Amino acid sequence: MKRRRIIILFLTIAEGIFLGVYSKEKLGLMVIVRAASAGDALDRILTANPDKKRYQTQFRHPNGNFIEYDLDAPKDTWVIKRVNNKSVNREFDRWPFFEGNIEPIK
Repeated sequence: MKRRRIIILFLTIAEGIFLGVYSKEKLGLMVIVRAASAGDALDRILTANPDKKRYQTQFRHPNGNFIEYDLDAPKDTWVIKRVNNKSVNREFDRWPFFEGNIEPIK
C-alpha cells in the first residue's frame, strides 16, 4: 500500500504573521495568516475549512475570502477561477506586466 505524504508547516514571517504551507501529492497551498501563534493560525484555517476534501477545489481564508480553483486547468491558464464568487481573468499571459511606479533598489 502506497503511503500518502502530507506536510503541514508554519513559519513565522513577523510577530503575529504566519506562512502556512500544506503540501501533498498534486496539491500545494500557501497562506499568510495573522494569529497569536502558529497553533492559533492552524486552528483558524481548520475552522474555516473543515472538509479537507474540498482543498482540491476551494479554500476559505480565515479572514473570510473564498477562493475557488481548478488544479487541472490547461497550460497557460491561471488555476484560480473565482475569488469571493467573482470570476477572475485566468489568461495570465495577458495580464499587465507592471503597473505603477517601481522604486529602484538602492
